Amino acid sequence: MTLTRFQLKILAICSMFLDHAMKIFEDVLEPAMGQTLYTAVLSLGRMAFLIFAFQLAEGVWHTHNVRAYLKRLFGFALLAEIPFQMVKSLILTGGISLSFGLTNVMMTLFFGVLSCVAYAYSVQKDRRDMGKFAVFLIALLAEVMGTDYGGFGVVFVFVLWYTWHSPQRWRAMFWMILFYYGLWIPLALLSWGITFAAVFESAMYLAVALGTWALLRQYHGEMGQKGGKYAFYLFYPVHLLCLAGAYCLVM
Repeated sequence: MTLTRFQLKILAICSMFLDHAMKIFEDVLEPAMGQTLYTAVLSLGRMAFLIFAFQLAEGVWHTHNVRAYLKRLFGFALLAEIPFQMVKSLILTGGISLSFGLTNVMMTLFFGVLSCVAYAYSVQKDRRDMGKFAVFLIALLAEVMGTDYGGFGVVFVFVLWYTWHSPQRWRAMFWMILFYYGLWIPLALLSWGITFAAVFESAMYLAVALGTWALLRQYHGEMGQKGGKYAFYLFYPVHLLCLAGAYCLVM
Protein backbone atom coordinates (compact mmCIF):
# COMPACT_ATOMS: atom_id res chain seq x y z
CA MET A 1 0.00 0.00 0.00
CA THR A 2 1.20 3.48 -0.88
CA LEU A 3 -0.27 6.69 0.49
CA THR A 4 0.06 10.07 -1.23
CA ARG A 5 0.48 13.44 0.44
CA PHE A 6 -3.09 14.36 -0.52
CA GLN A 7 -4.50 11.16 0.99
CA LEU A 8 -2.62 11.80 4.22
CA LYS A 9 -4.10 15.31 4.39
CA ILE A 10 -7.62 13.93 3.96
CA LEU A 11 -6.93 11.35 6.67
CA ALA A 12 -5.62 14.07 9.00
CA ILE A 13 -8.57 16.43 8.62
CA CYS A 14 -11.05 13.56 9.06
CA SER A 15 -9.22 12.56 12.24
CA MET A 16 -9.22 16.16 13.49
CA PHE A 17 -12.92 16.65 12.77
CA LEU A 18 -13.79 13.37 14.50
CA ASP A 19 -11.72 14.32 17.54
CA HIS A 20 -13.36 17.72 17.97
CA ALA A 21 -16.88 16.49 17.21
CA MET A 22 -16.58 13.60 19.68
CA LYS A 23 -15.33 15.92 22.41
CA ILE A 24 -17.84 18.72 21.90
CA PHE A 25 -20.81 16.33 21.82
CA GLU A 26 -19.44 14.02 24.52
CA ASP A 27 -22.51 14.42 26.74
CA VAL A 28 -24.69 12.96 23.99
CA LEU A 29 -22.33 10.52 22.29
CA GLU A 30 -20.73 8.78 25.28
CA PRO A 31 -24.03 7.60 26.86
CA ALA A 32 -25.32 6.54 23.44
CA MET A 33 -22.18 4.66 22.41
CA GLY A 34 -20.96 3.43 25.76
CA GLN A 35 -17.67 4.51 27.31
CA THR A 36 -15.51 1.83 25.70
CA LEU A 37 -16.67 2.42 22.12
CA TYR A 38 -16.65 6.18 22.64
CA THR A 39 -13.04 6.08 23.85
CA ALA A 40 -11.98 3.81 20.98
CA VAL A 41 -13.45 6.17 18.37
CA LEU A 42 -12.13 9.27 20.15
CA SER A 43 -8.61 7.84 20.10
CA LEU A 44 -8.62 8.03 16.28
CA GLY A 45 -8.24 11.77 16.74
CA ARG A 46 -4.60 11.20 17.77
CA MET A 47 -3.71 10.69 14.12
CA ALA A 48 -4.18 14.31 13.05
CA PHE A 49 -1.27 16.05 14.77
CA LEU A 50 1.25 13.36 13.88
CA ILE A 51 0.34 13.59 10.19
CA PHE A 52 0.33 17.40 10.12
CA ALA A 53 3.70 17.54 11.89
CA PHE A 54 5.13 14.99 9.46
CA GLN A 55 3.95 16.98 6.44
CA LEU A 56 5.21 20.27 7.82
CA ALA A 57 8.66 18.80 8.44
CA GLU A 58 8.74 17.72 4.81
CA GLY A 59 7.37 21.10 3.73
CA VAL A 60 10.27 22.98 5.34
CA TRP A 61 12.68 21.04 3.13
CA HIS A 62 10.68 21.64 -0.04
CA THR A 63 9.44 25.21 0.34
CA HIS A 64 11.05 27.90 -1.82
CA ASN A 65 10.07 30.69 0.58
CA VAL A 66 10.31 29.77 4.24
CA ARG A 67 9.26 33.27 5.33
CA ALA A 68 6.00 32.96 3.43
CA TYR A 69 5.57 29.50 4.98
CA LEU A 70 5.93 30.95 8.47
CA LYS A 71 3.65 33.90 7.71
CA ARG A 72 0.97 31.56 6.41
CA LEU A 73 1.09 29.38 9.51
CA PHE A 74 1.04 32.37 11.86
CA GLY A 75 -1.78 34.03 9.93
CA PHE A 76 -3.97 30.95 10.16
CA ALA A 77 -3.04 30.54 13.83
CA LEU A 78 -4.44 34.04 14.41
CA LEU A 79 -7.51 33.30 12.31
CA ALA A 80 -8.23 30.06 14.15
CA GLU A 81 -7.76 31.26 17.71
CA ILE A 82 -11.27 32.60 18.38
CA PRO A 83 -13.01 29.50 16.92
CA PHE A 84 -10.56 27.34 18.89
CA GLN A 85 -11.30 29.19 22.13
CA MET A 86 -15.03 28.82 21.50
CA VAL A 87 -14.79 25.05 21.01
CA LYS A 88 -12.35 24.64 23.90
CA SER A 89 -14.69 26.46 26.30
CA LEU A 90 -17.68 24.43 25.08
CA ILE A 91 -15.77 21.20 25.73
CA LEU A 92 -14.57 22.28 29.18
CA THR A 93 -17.54 24.25 30.50
CA GLY A 94 -20.48 23.77 28.13
CA GLY A 95 -20.57 27.50 27.44
CA ILE A 96 -18.74 29.97 25.21
CA SER A 97 -16.05 32.15 26.76
CA LEU A 98 -12.97 33.69 25.21
CA SER A 99 -9.56 34.15 26.83
CA PHE A 100 -6.46 35.88 25.54
CA GLY A 101 -3.76 33.71 24.04
CA LEU A 102 -2.51 31.86 21.01
CA THR A 103 -2.84 28.23 21.99
CA ASN A 104 -4.35 26.40 19.01
CA VAL A 105 -2.42 23.68 17.21
CA MET A 106 -1.54 25.98 14.30
CA MET A 107 0.58 27.98 16.74
CA THR A 108 2.37 24.81 17.82
CA LEU A 109 3.06 23.97 14.18
CA PHE A 110 4.29 27.53 13.59
CA PHE A 111 6.71 27.18 16.50
CA GLY A 112 7.81 23.81 15.14
CA VAL A 113 8.71 25.27 11.75
CA LEU A 114 10.30 28.30 13.43
CA SER A 115 12.58 25.98 15.42
CA CYS A 116 13.72 24.30 12.19
CA VAL A 117 14.43 27.66 10.55
CA ALA A 118 16.26 28.99 13.61
CA TYR A 119 18.46 25.91 13.82
CA ALA A 120 19.24 25.92 10.09
CA TYR A 121 20.20 29.61 10.26
CA SER A 122 22.48 28.99 13.26
CA VAL A 123 24.21 26.12 11.46
CA GLN A 124 24.82 28.39 8.45
CA LYS A 125 26.51 30.86 10.82
CA ASP A 126 28.52 28.03 12.38
CA ARG A 127 26.67 28.48 15.68
CA ARG A 128 25.17 25.03 16.13
CA ASP A 129 24.97 25.37 19.92
CA MET A 130 22.97 28.56 19.55
CA GLY A 131 20.63 26.67 17.24
CA LYS A 132 20.04 23.98 19.85
CA PHE A 133 19.39 26.65 22.45
CA ALA A 134 16.93 28.38 20.11
CA VAL A 135 14.99 25.12 19.66
CA PHE A 136 14.89 24.71 23.44
CA LEU A 137 13.62 28.27 23.97
CA ILE A 138 10.93 27.94 21.29
CA ALA A 139 9.74 24.62 22.75
CA LEU A 140 9.74 26.18 26.23
CA LEU A 141 7.70 29.14 24.95
CA ALA A 142 5.10 26.79 23.46
CA GLU A 143 4.92 24.90 26.76
CA VAL A 144 4.54 28.08 28.83
CA MET A 145 1.89 29.45 26.46
CA GLY A 146 0.00 26.18 26.75
CA THR A 147 -0.34 25.52 23.03
CA ASP A 148 -1.82 22.21 21.87
CA TYR A 149 0.88 19.53 22.32
CA GLY A 150 3.15 22.20 23.84
CA GLY A 151 6.90 21.70 23.81
CA PHE A 152 6.57 18.11 22.63
CA GLY A 153 4.78 19.27 19.49
CA VAL A 154 7.60 21.70 18.66
CA VAL A 155 10.35 19.15 19.29
CA PHE A 156 8.44 16.51 17.33
CA VAL A 157 8.33 18.72 14.21
CA PHE A 158 12.00 19.65 14.66
CA VAL A 159 13.22 16.07 15.08
CA LEU A 160 11.27 14.93 12.01
CA TRP A 161 12.79 17.77 9.99
CA TYR A 162 16.30 17.19 11.38
CA THR A 163 16.24 13.45 10.60
CA TRP A 164 14.27 13.71 7.34
CA HIS A 165 17.14 12.54 5.13
CA SER A 166 18.54 10.14 7.73
CA PRO A 167 17.89 6.39 7.97
CA GLN A 168 17.19 7.08 11.66
CA ARG A 169 14.06 9.13 10.86
CA TRP A 170 11.53 6.37 11.48
CA ARG A 171 13.30 5.12 14.57
CA ALA A 172 13.42 8.64 16.04
CA MET A 173 9.73 9.16 15.32
CA PHE A 174 8.83 5.78 16.83
CA TRP A 175 10.65 6.45 20.09
CA MET A 176 9.21 9.95 20.44
CA ILE A 177 5.68 8.60 20.01
CA LEU A 178 6.36 5.72 22.39
CA PHE A 179 7.77 8.08 25.02
CA TYR A 180 5.00 10.69 24.78
CA TYR A 181 1.99 8.41 24.59
CA GLY A 182 3.56 5.68 26.69
CA LEU A 183 4.03 8.22 29.47
CA TRP A 184 0.28 8.81 29.47
CA ILE A 185 -0.36 5.33 30.88
CA PRO A 186 1.36 5.78 34.29
CA LEU A 187 0.15 9.41 34.47
CA ALA A 188 -3.44 8.29 33.85
CA LEU A 189 -3.14 5.62 36.54
CA LEU A 190 -1.76 8.17 39.00
CA SER A 191 -4.56 10.63 38.18
CA TRP A 192 -7.56 8.31 37.93
CA GLY A 193 -6.41 5.22 39.79
CA ILE A 194 -6.00 1.72 38.41
CA THR A 195 -9.23 1.45 36.45
CA PHE A 196 -10.16 -0.17 33.15
CA ALA A 197 -11.16 3.21 31.70
CA ALA A 198 -7.78 4.79 32.50
CA VAL A 199 -5.75 1.90 31.10
CA PHE A 200 -7.95 1.47 28.02
CA GLU A 201 -7.91 5.15 27.02
CA SER A 202 -4.13 5.49 27.40
CA ALA A 203 -3.48 2.20 25.62
CA MET A 204 -5.80 3.15 22.73
CA TYR A 205 -4.06 6.52 22.30
CA LEU A 206 -0.70 4.78 22.15
CA ALA A 207 -1.97 2.11 19.74
CA VAL A 208 -3.47 4.68 17.35
CA ALA A 209 -0.32 6.82 17.48
CA LEU A 210 1.86 3.82 16.62
CA GLY A 211 -0.63 2.83 13.93
CA THR A 212 -0.26 6.32 12.45
CA TRP A 213 3.51 5.86 12.45
CA ALA A 214 3.03 2.64 10.47
CA LEU A 215 0.69 4.42 8.02
CA LEU A 216 3.17 7.25 7.48
CA ARG A 217 5.76 4.68 6.45
CA GLN A 218 3.55 3.96 3.44
CA TYR A 219 4.21 7.49 2.14
CA HIS A 220 7.01 7.65 -0.42
CA GLY A 221 6.93 11.28 -1.51
CA GLU A 222 4.07 11.11 -4.03
CA MET A 223 1.98 14.30 -4.15
CA GLY A 224 -1.28 12.78 -5.36
CA GLN A 225 -4.11 15.12 -6.30
CA LYS A 226 -2.94 18.73 -6.60
CA GLY A 227 -4.64 21.96 -5.59
CA GLY A 228 -6.58 23.06 -2.54
CA LYS A 229 -3.52 24.11 -0.54
CA TYR A 230 -5.33 26.88 1.33
CA ALA A 231 -8.47 24.76 1.67
CA PHE A 232 -6.65 22.51 4.13
CA TYR A 233 -5.53 25.52 6.19
CA LEU A 234 -9.04 27.03 6.11
CA PHE A 235 -10.63 23.76 7.16
CA TYR A 236 -9.23 24.17 10.68
CA PRO A 237 -11.00 27.42 11.70
CA VAL A 238 -14.07 26.74 9.54
CA HIS A 239 -14.82 23.31 11.01
CA LEU A 240 -14.36 24.70 14.53
CA LEU A 241 -16.91 27.44 13.82
CA CYS A 242 -19.32 24.91 12.33
CA LEU A 243 -19.04 22.62 15.36
CA ALA A 244 -19.54 25.53 17.77
CA GLY A 245 -22.57 26.65 15.78
CA ALA A 246 -24.00 23.14 15.68
CA TYR A 247 -23.56 22.79 19.44
CA CYS A 248 -25.38 26.07 20.11
CA LEU A 249 -28.25 25.02 17.84
CA VAL A 250 -28.62 21.45 19.06
CA MET A 251 -27.58 21.55 22.70
